[in-house]
Amino acid sequence: MNKIKSGVAALMLLVAGQTHLNAQVFEKGKSYVNLGYGIGLFSGKLANAYASYEGYSTHSLGPVSFSYEKAIKDNISVGGFVGYYNAGAKWNSAAIFGIPSYEYKYSWSGLQILVRGAYHIKLSNEKLDLYGGAGIGYTKWTYKWESNEPNFNEANYKISSGSPLGLSVFGGVRYLFNEKIGVYSEGGWGLSAAQVGITFKL
Repeated sequence: MNKIKSGVAALMLLVAGQTHLNAQVFEKGKSYVNLGYGIGLFSGKLANAYASYEGYSTHSLGPVSFSYEKAIKDNISVGGFVGYYNAGAKWNSAAIFGIPSYEYKYSWSGLQILVRGAYHIKLSNEKLDLYGGAGIGYTKWTYKWESNEPNFNEANYKISSGSPLGLSVFGGVRYLFNEKIGVYSEGGWGLSAAQVGITFKL
């Protein structure tokens, strides 16, 4: 019986110690800055729409992102997110029946500015911070068509940019190498489907 009591006491001390150590990763009053690079949501489907055409090629940047969060409670943070994404494709039309080949270019970019909140889950590993949350704010999509075709009219290819309301749902994990710097990864729905990057604890 005494051995059982001793084991339970040791387990409680171990849990308490691990909880305390975990608090060093996500601490009330501390700030965190993330610099990330991600995978654009639906970008592959948009870019590959003209993959069968001659001279097809694509380009992309990001999404690149900057986010800041402040730990206002032991397991709750609030902050902001800014992300930018640019991608596009170009191809040539087929030359048939004396009609020359023309080059076409299509690009789109997205800017998102959000207010975010997250709930942080305490783990036994003192270097890990597991969290999930949501964001709301502003999103702007811009589309551009170009071509050297004489009768090309960009207005005929106009695409609606949709609502400027920006929303995101995300889950992530942060790993600290020391008290000041580490790495993070997030996945979810928003400007990017997934992202990784560097995190700083201030």
